[in-house]
Amino acid sequence: MANLEANDYIVCASPQLNAKVRLVCFPHAGGGPSAFAAWGDLLEDKLIEVVAVSAPGRERRIHLPPITDSETLIQEICEAIEATGIPDGLPYAFFGHSLGAVLAFEVARQLDIRMIAGRPRPLHVFASGHGGPSTMELGRDVGNWGRLHTLSDAELMETISTFGFVPDDLATNKDLLRAVVPALRGDFQLYEDYKRRSAAK
Repeated sequence: MANLEANDYIVCASPQLNAKVRLVCFPHAGGGPSAFAAWGDLLEDKLIEVVAVSAPGRERRIHLPPITDSETLIQEICEAIEATGIPDGLPYAFFGHSLGAVLAFEVARQLDIRMIAGRPRPLHVFASGHGGPSTMELGRDVGNWGRLHTLSDAELMETISTFGFVPDDLATNKDLLRAVVPALRGDFQLYEDYKRRSAAK
């Protein structure tokens, strides 16, 4: 990563030495940095360096328990972003998809509260695959499926297979499923219990 301190939470698959902007990406529920692995090469000619959030319980951090409390995860991501030096380096923006959109929004808000006056904030927060956080309520169901984190492993995988983001090779690989179910379940619990933070005074 060009000019960034190493951190477990932040991954850069394709460092761009000539980048003018850094895009910090937040993956969907159960997802990890690999969701954005190809983006760095795709955006290289735009002089954009792509980094991705790597939360506990998935991919290279699969040995760790997933964080199921949104306040804790948001705080840890904020600390990681500050520790890497992202706010003090290139101009930067956030992109989040689905659950990642919620986390990107909340991390941006928390960074705004934490930052010393005059310190650079994200240029923009790009949200994909999710409505505005103001429409969300604590204890929500996910669509018509209910509270997914309370389902059995078999029920959970059967249900999310209808979402269209579970590859066929994953759906038929029981060992791999056992490895990824905790992160999915943890993320759904985090999402279902999420409550929008109060705005800064």
